[in-house]
Amino acid sequence: MLRIILDVPTVGGPLMLVDMAGSENIEQAGQIGFEAKMQTAKINQGNIALKRVVESIANGDSHVPFRDSKLTMLLQDSFEDDKQKF
Repeated sequence: MLRIILDVPTVGGPLMLVDMAGSENIEQAGQIGFEAKMQTAKINQGNIALKRVVESIANGDSHVPFRDSKLTMLLQDSFEDDKQKF
């Protein structure tokens, strides 16, 4: 058994994994119906809202648009805990 001990400080905290659903497979299937188009639009809205939140935090904006989507509202606590580290 090999055991390596490093004398480096460790950082602890929660790890949140989010599955960012994509619409690329829907379009590859050929002709898509209304429901699939609506799902694709919702996915894109969530992704765009997340992008705006990340950009706002990175820019140090005073207002971060967390309320633009359900995804960003759910992730708000994760972003606010580490706002200075982001």
